[in-house]
Amino acid sequence: TDAEGVRSTTLSGEALLRTGLAPGLELQVSGAPWNRQRLRAPDGGDTRLRGAGDSSVGVKWAGPGSNDRTAWAVLATAVVARGDAAFSDGRQYALAASVEQALTDRWSLGLFAEHQRGAGQRTTTWAPSLSLQATPTVSTYLEAGFFDVSDAPDQTLAGAGLSWQVRPGVQLDISFDVGLDDDSPDLQMASGLSVYLD
Repeated sequence: TDAEGVRSTTLSGEALLRTGLAPGLELQVSGAPWNRQRLRAPDGGDTRLRGAGDSSVGVKWAGPGSNDRTAWAVLATAVVARGDAAFSDGRQYALAASVEQALTDRWSLGLFAEHQRGAGQRTTTWAPSLSLQATPTVSTYLEAGFFDVSDAPDQTLAGAGLSWQVRPGVQLDISFDVGLDDDSPDLQMASGLSVYLD
């Protein structure tokens, strides 16, 4: 719900393809071909939108020196603004870095940082996380997200997620985030299926 009392509900279907280019180097291509949004105004007005979202191309580099205890990587991404107007943020460029440190054989700490520019806007994101390998096939995590936007109110979120390796090469993921201030989305939920193709 925004400051004017308009309640927004959005459903989105996204796809991500990852493939290795060389040792430590990965190409990522993503898109959101299916989007639905419902806007409900305080006066009872109801607007429904549908369409495709933007696509993006990224290159991920696993940094040297990573090992079983400490791993880090850098991801450069370009968003191609080909989506319908209601689901497009315009052309964007982003540079992100992630670091993960194992505390024990089961617990690990992570930090994700990203700076994104484009469409006259700059966004900086910080997202720390704490992960637990509960069983050989199930892991869970707690996370927080802090978003500093150049021309909009800052946002703060917190949530959790779970990953289940159903079988070798197939993984299911579910997660949720809740807004911790008035300017953040009230609730975000996601589910995903990952398939490793050898």
